[in-house]
Amino acid sequence: MVGITSAFWDIPGIQSQRSLEFLANLLDPIVVYGKQGQVVYASSSFLSLLRQDIEQVSFFSYFGTGIPLVTLQQLWQEATRGEPIKFFAKVQNSSKTLVCSLHFSRETELMFLIAREFKQRSPTQALMQGYEKILSVLTDHPNLATVLLRPDGLIVRSNSKFHELMAIDPDEQIDIADLSHPEDRLLDRDLRQKLLDNDLQTYTIEKRFISRTNEVVWFNCSVSILHLPEPVDGYHYYFMTILEDITENKKIYSALVRTEGKWKAFVLNSLNLFIQTTSQGQIIYMSPAVERILGYGAEELLDLSITELIHLGDLHKFNLAMDFWQNNLGSDRAGIECRWQTKANNWVYLYIQGQRFPLGLDIDGIVISGYEITQRKRLEAELRSSQEKYRSLILCLPQVGRERIPGCVAKK
Repeated sequence: MVGITSAFWDIPGIQSQRSLEFLANLLDPIVVYGKQGQVVYASSSFLSLLRQDIEQVSFFSYFGTGIPLVTLQQLWQEATRGEPIKFFAKVQNSSKTLVCSLHFSRETELMFLIAREFKQRSPTQALMQGYEKILSVLTDHPNLATVLLRPDGLIVRSNSKFHELMAIDPDEQIDIADLSHPEDRLLDRDLRQKLLDNDLQTYTIEKRFISRTNEVVWFNCSVSILHLPEPVDGYHYYFMTILEDITENKKIYSALVRTEGKWKAFVLNSLNLFIQTTSQGQIIYMSPAVERILGYGAEELLDLSITELIHLGDLHKFNLAMDFWQNNLGSDRAGIECRWQTKANNWVYLYIQGQRFPLGLDIDGIVISGYEITQRKRLEAELRSSQEKYRSLILCLPQVGRERIPGCVAKK
């Protein structure tokens, strides 16, 4: 088995075949891929490690026999952004496992894959380390409350933000139902079942919690599921929840219903963004928070159509929501997530709700309230990435049966 050498190692002084082979043997097994994953160069040590000819080691073809194609595509895309990406892969027709590292060169537009044999740790140790890494991503966040729940509702792990908002002791064992408002305890039961059935990857819902100081705290709860191939404390799955405090937003809505004056006082001092539009969507008021969130002065966007700020990919659901709000068809819990353009031409995620002004206020149009959820969306993306890497780790551990992992089919 011989790699492509002369075209790749174009360095004066080492053009002899013996020099090239000597240099290649000093390096880790390496293969170089083109844009489509085709082989440009493969070292002899790489081909020997895989026991394959050069025609058989294209990226998506070879590694696709053990790792889902969608996972390979995600790893490839992440590497093209400039960060080295590691993953595990099984050697075909062998008990060996490889630890692989992808490195992308923008100058040459080539992908470099460096591989070495993985000295197998115990499957339990490897799985637990991956599990702990996901937990650290979930809980090490200063601005969002996060909770890991057992299937029976017991809080397994929660961060300091959650302890602060709920006024609870970090070491206290609590059932999430004991903190939930009685009317909201069963609110997302059906949605959790859809997570278990793989009908949903994640869902977001508003719920009320009651702190130990008897304060009602409204949360925007984003929930996903962590499947485990081996049980931890007897459970094969856990619910991961990211919670955003929206209590202030709810207070302002309550004030809006009662008096215009109290609403204005809340709005002027709120960190949330409030917008008043005509029924056709023309902006006639922006609260001061627009400068902090979008970078515009409070009067810069007056008379502009609000749709000019919305990302094209989110415009359809935004227009649909506006129709619902204008016709009073949406429930008081209805909200949407969409991307808004800032003055610096960046995009931020906002969670927004809207409604027509009550007739008693004699104000025309729609009021929209929103708060930024960009951090939460990034954390959700980071959690998905961590779970995919954890899933790849599981797939390459020979002692763990793939058929036990939801959504996976064992290769034959």
